[in-house]
Amino acid sequence: MAGVIAYRHTGDSVMTVTAAADRISLLNPLKEICDLELSGQVTYATGRSSMEVSMQVTKAPKDGQKAKPEDVLLSCAFTMVSLDPATKK
Repeated sequence: MAGVIAYRHTGDSVMTVTAAADRISLLNPLKEICDLELSGQVTYATGRSSMEVSMQVTKAPKDGQKAKPEDVLLSCAFTMVSLDPATKK
C-alpha cells in the first residue's frame, strides 16, 4: 500500500522504491475475523524524490458508526525514494 500511495504522489514518470520501514507498531491484536480498512498518506516529502508514508490498519466500522481508538490495529511509516527509470539515480 505504501507503494501505491507513493506512486499517486510522484506519478508514473519515476520509479519508487522502499528505502526503509521506519516504524511498525502493533497497537491492538486482531481477536476476531472482520473486515479491515487500510488508510495512508504522504506525511512528509522533499519535493517529489523522497517521502515518508504513514499508514494504519483499522477494523472497518459498521455502517453509520465511526472507528474507535481501540479499533486501530497497526500503524506504520515507510521512507520511499524515487529513482529515474533510465539512470537509476
